[in-house]
Formats: sequence, structure tokens, C-alpha cells
Amino acid sequence: MGKVVEVVLTGIRREDFGGDGPLKVSGGLWGVTYDVESVPVNRVDIFTFPDGPVRFTPNKAVQIGTDARFEMTTGEAGENYPQFIKFGGELQIEGLFPQQRFEVLPSIHVINENPRKHRVRFGSSDTEFRCDFTVRFVHFI
Repeated sequence: MGKVVEVVLTGIRREDFGGDGPLKVSGGLWGVTYDVESVPVNRVDIFTFPDGPVRFTPNKAVQIGTDARFEMTTGEAGENYPQFIKFGGELQIEGLFPQQRFEVLPSIHVINENPRKHRVRFGSSDTEFRCDFTVRFVHFI
């Protein structure tokens, strides 16, 4: 028996420690399940900036609310489901090289129906873009 896990991108926030003008951000955020051998089993896009780059002013947050669901193992013997999930992606922040950042969770840590908050951060020492995700158990399969 496996389980379904839901990953939701609740929003993206620009946090400034020096504060300049608006910055454009583009790229994509996704989730990937995989096994111990690090071979991807399933990749699902969570957010791909469908209307092109988004302009962020200092300390601006954009609510997103997109989600993706993944099949994962419950840890029982004989299951053929992935053991790990990583979520995050690649953002291109105006004036910086593209950056890839991810949060990795083993399946055994996703056991509750109440969403747990996770943050994936991109940027530099002056300006950071915080992608807020929630992860929760949905149901058994």
C-alpha cells in the first residue's frame, strides 16, 4: 500500500535587506519523487510563471496556491513506490545567474493530514525570494 502526498506552493515573497527597485523573476518550481539511487520516478510542475516574469517590489508577496500530488511509499515491505520527494526548482532573478534550490523529505516524514510548512530560499545576501510550500498526507492507495 502506498500513499498520496500533496505539495502546495502557497506563495513567493521577496525579502530585502538593502532594498532596491523592482526585480523580475521567472523560472519554474516542481516536485520530483525518487528512490535511494536518486533516479527520478515522477516529476510534476507546480508553478511555471505562465504569464512570463513577475515583477517583485521589496517585501512583496504573491499568493499562488498551485499544487501537485505524488505517490510515495508508506515504508511497508514489498512496496514499489518512491521513498523521497524533493520540491523547489530553478528561479532566474534579474541580474543573477539562475539558481536551483530544493527541500528533500523522506516519505516516512509525511504522515499527517495537517499541512506542514516548508520554505525554499533563492537569491543573494541582499535580496532573497522565499517560496512557501506546504506538504501533507492525502490518502492511502
